[in-house]
Amino acid sequence: IPNVTIGENATALSIFYYNNKIYVGTKYLAFGNSGFNHEFHIFDVSNPATPAPESSININRDVNDIVVRDDVAYLATGPGSAPHTPLKVVNLSSEKIEDEFSTPLAHPGNSIFLLGNKLYFGTKRSTTGNDFYILDKDNLNFELSANSLKQNNTEVGDIVVQGKYAFIGLLGTGPQ
Repeated sequence: IPNVTIGENATALSIFYYNNKIYVGTKYLAFGNSGFNHEFHIFDVSNPATPAPESSININRDVNDIVVRDDVAYLATGPGSAPHTPLKVVNLSSEKIEDEFSTPLAHPGNSIFLLGNKLYFGTKRSTTGNDFYILDKDNLNFELSANSLKQNNTEVGDIVVQGKYAFIGLLGTGPQ
C-alpha cells in the first residue's frame, strides 16, 4: 500500500473490483504526514500484471467493506470518535466523503451490499439495538428497514442479496 508512514501497519481489511479498478480498505492508520496513512486506496488494474496506484482517501476509520457503483464508493467503517458514522459515501471524482449514515448506537459498520437502489448494511453488535439496515442509496436518512437479528455476541459478517432474500453470514460466539 503506497503512502504509509514507516512503522504503521496498513493491514488490508477489504477489497472490491469494479471497472478495471481495485479498491482496498485498510485498518485505521493513526499517524503520519499530510497525504499519508489513508485507509481507502484505488488501483488501476487495466493491466493486471502491473497494478498502478491511482489515489487514496483518508477515511479516519477501519474500512471493513466496500461497494462501488458508477463514481460512488460505499464504505462500511469501523469504530472511531464521535460522531460515529459507520457508513460513508465517497464521491470518487472529488475524492471526498459526501454522505454518512449514523446508527442510533455506536455500532461499527461491518458489511455492505448494493442491489438496485437499496443498500443492505450490517453492523457489529453489542447486546441491544439494530444490526441490519436496508437504506435508500440516494437518501441515507431514509431507512427502509432496521432490524435486530437478536443474536448476542454475534454480528453481521457478510451480506448477499438475491431477489427478495438477504443471506446474512454471522460472525461471533452466539447462536449461528
